[in-house]
Amino acid sequence: MRRTLVELMFLALGLGVAVGIASLAVWAVPGTGRAVWTVAYGVMVIDVLLQLRPIRRAWLLDRATTQAGARADG
Repeated sequence: MRRTLVELMFLALGLGVAVGIASLAVWAVPGTGRAVWTVAYGVMVIDVLLQLRPIRRAWLLDRATTQAGARADG
């Protein structure tokens, strides 16, 4: 479960960074909100898509480790 949580943390961190950069860009250049947020939403979608495989791999590794531990105990 630990690997999966780390990957989910990376996903949340990436989304947070995208929101932070977009917010700063909108603040720095008034009147560009719509364009900046459109690009930021696109970046967030790409971030989620790029994280799907690492999250799945981490989940499978966590599951295999848990099952191996259960077999050793029982």
